[in-house]
Amino acid sequence: MKENDWEAVSRIYGEGINTRNITIVKELLEKKQWFAEYIKCLVAEYLGNIIGFAAVNNKMIPEISVYIENDYHHEGVGSKLLTELQNQNDSLRSVIFESNIPSIRLHKKMGFKKTGSFYFENDARRVLVYDWEASNE
Repeated sequence: MKENDWEAVSRIYGEGINTRNITIVKELLEKKQWFAEYIKCLVAEYLGNIIGFAAVNNKMIPEISVYIENDYHHEGVGSKLLTELQNQNDSLRSVIFESNIPSIRLHKKMGFKKTGSFYFENDARRVLVYDWEASNE
């Protein structure tokens, strides 16, 4: 991701926030805050337009976020982004609302294993933890 990709990434991220099923985040981070929190962000392009992204935060076990523009769901974009992240990392983690079935399917398909669950404070939705390690393949 380049800094000038921010407009497209923030638009797609905003779509995810608006679903209220993908992230606990309720408002879009500012650009400076985004680049401070995420150490890596890959973008997926189609015909010169950014249609999705995968971001890795700077936690001890890299936690990923994958967002795909609504019109490109179920087109393999998420798989391609996750494959690239797996090629670049030894371990990855994803936290997914239990109700987000498409994301759970994607992570299972990509070799992630469910390792736990929890609830965010003041939120009744169960969150599942999925981990992936290169050594498990």
